[in-house]
Amino acid sequence: MLRDVADVQVWSEYEPHLRFVEQCPIRRIRPWRLAFPRGGTLVFVGTYFRVGHRVRMARADRAVILYK
Repeated sequence: MLRDVADVQVWSEYEPHLRFVEQCPIRRIRPWRLAFPRGGTLVFVGTYFRVGHRVRMARADRAVILYK
């Protein structure tokens, strides 16, 4: 929804479901290869993972956590 108005990259630590991949490109998070989002705004959806070390490594301007 945001890609029409902003530079958006979607990242996932796990292999995403094909339905999501069809809607937008999803990059894999691979910390050992230093492949992870850096800078900007990080948006985490859900609470089924720990985000502490990812936020520090990304050095984001801000982080948004959506929890319902």
